[in-house]
Amino acid sequence: MDGGGIRGLIQMPLLWEIEKKTQQPIRDCFDWIGGTSTGGILALAIAKGQYLCTYEILMSHIVSWFI
Repeated sequence: MDGGGIRGLIQMPLLWEIEKKTQQPIRDCFDWIGGTSTGGILALAIAKGQYLCTYEILMSHIVSWFI
């Protein structure tokens, strides 16, 4: 997964769609999940099954940097 702040979060809607289509948690759809920077944080959260909460927290911090 890509890093770089907001760029690392752009992938999340795609992952949600994969979950909807497969009807299983995203972590069960891949054998390996990795990333750099923000993508790495999200990859760890996906592996633990907590990426939605982590996404919301990261997004609020990133948005607050630009406001």
